[in-house]
Amino acid sequence: MPSLSMLVSNSDEEVRRLSAELLVEKREISPLWEQKNVSVPSLDSEEVINRLVNETLLRFKLHKINAKIKHGIVKAFRRTVYPFHKGR
Repeated sequence: MPSLSMLVSNSDEEVRRLSAELLVEKREISPLWEQKNVSVPSLDSEEVINRLVNETLLRFKLHKINAKIKHGIVKAFRRTVYPFHKGR
């Protein structure tokens, strides 16, 4: 019987793809959500993917802006506390 590493690193692309499909645990949404009238969107949905990408980009931009603000505050503080210091 071939080892797991041999299957996923096989030179045949079809063998690698099939091995990966068999190894990945598929999850299903419980029917109980439907009984409680809760809508759970599929991650395959283009709408959900677009929303997640947009949220991720906005979080990244916010992180960069906060870093710039923090850097500006630190520079301003140093200028106030050490007005004659040359290492600005």
